[in-house]
Amino acid sequence: AKSQCRCLTCPSRPQPCHQVVEPEPFLQLCLHDACACQGGQRCLCPVLAAYARECAREGAELSWRNKSFCDVPCGGGQLYQECSHPCGQTCADLRLDGADSCSDLDGLCVPGCNCP
Repeated sequence: AKSQCRCLTCPSRPQPCHQVVEPEPFLQLCLHDACACQGGQRCLCPVLAAYARECAREGAELSWRNKSFCDVPCGGGQLYQECSHPCGQTCADLRLDGADSCSDLDGLCVPGCNCP
């Protein structure tokens, strides 16, 4: 479990984030989850995603996912982001009245697939 979770505190990995989000609580969660679960990445990825989401909320986005590690596939040429606006504009928005319905959600951060 320690070797799997060590990436949270490794100086070369999420260092820009360490300055704005304390990694220790996430390391403890990771160790707990990794010990309680035999699913490898399946158990590790949610903790890493939670840390990356907190980092993104603080303006320190991390690119830690790849095709072989905690991948989140997106269709239609979209890219997965840990922190994106919950109301991304679509072509349908142009036809809707009240397009400002999401303006009160500024600052909210949600993970998901988005247009690049």
